[in-house]
Amino acid sequence: MGSGERPVRTGCGAVFRALKRLLQRGVVDPTQLALPLRDAVEPTAPPARLTVGPPATTGPRSRGPLAGTPRRRKTAEEQDVAAAARLTARHAELNAERFGGALQSIPIEVSRRLRSRLGYYRVATPRCHSLIVISRRHLRRHGWAEVFDTLVHEMVHQWQDESGLPVDHGAQFREKARAVGALPRARRPVGTAENERHP
Repeated sequence: MGSGERPVRTGCGAVFRALKRLLQRGVVDPTQLALPLRDAVEPTAPPARLTVGPPATTGPRSRGPLAGTPRRRKTAEEQDVAAAARLTARHAELNAERFGGALQSIPIEVSRRLRSRLGYYRVATPRCHSLIVISRRHLRRHGWAEVFDTLVHEMVHQWQDESGLPVDHGAQFREKARAVGALPRARRPVGTAENERHP
């Protein structure tokens, strides 16, 4: 070894294992991969660079660089945002179908904190706007059909609030719930908190 050459380091197993996986998946074309050897005689051409992409083939079409890799799963936050978007769209549909378009468009959130309630309608205050919150656990355990039933229930509370009525489960709530096809009673135990209404 000359004075300007560096010794080959050991302990690069992780790099070689990663390279092996890339080769097995077809992400790296082995013909485009050239590693300079320490005692190579002909240094006339520079070594080829590591290229990431589908291998150049003349035969049948290759499957592409990511064909063998699994799709990335959505994070819980991304799932919540997607669920809230679907609930918001359904709110608009239900508003038109069952409430004659009388309700305002309000934010809808999916919460991981709700454990004993299916959802709630939060009455607007000077410090915060009105809001419908649906339990993420409810969605996971009971599916979209039941969640949409819960949404209609909370929309009845929204109707009460926007009509200047008390937000409760009294006679007016039950009458309106029957008229719009909502379930007037909660199915699971509910808790109470300031400015929160249970289903």
